[in-house]
Amino acid sequence: MGYLECYDLFVQAAQQEKDWADYLFRDGSMIGLNKDILCQYVEYITNIRMQAVGLDLPFQTRSNPIPWINTWLVSDNVQVAPQEVEVSSYLVGQIDAEVDTDDLSNFQL
Repeated sequence: MGYLECYDLFVQAAQQEKDWADYLFRDGSMIGLNKDILCQYVEYITNIRMQAVGLDLPFQTRSNPIPWINTWLVSDNVQVAPQEVEVSSYLVGQIDAEVDTDDLSNFQL
């Protein structure tokens, strides 16, 4: 795949996301988020992804228009109750990796 094909693929995907934003906000906006802000975010994140793979940036949006969204997108920032996840610190010493051939002596195929 050539440079222009990759570039066009990113731009087309961004346009599809903007079309989706238009659909989502067809009946109005909500506090802190509307179609224009979401479209700016799509442009911002598309620029970041394109820069990461060495493509030119197609959009003027250079800063995150909704920085508060990172709180929800980065899972490390979300506090989870221990009963809702498997906490790896509770599993220390739970696995015995040493297997002796005598352990398998009664095993039949």
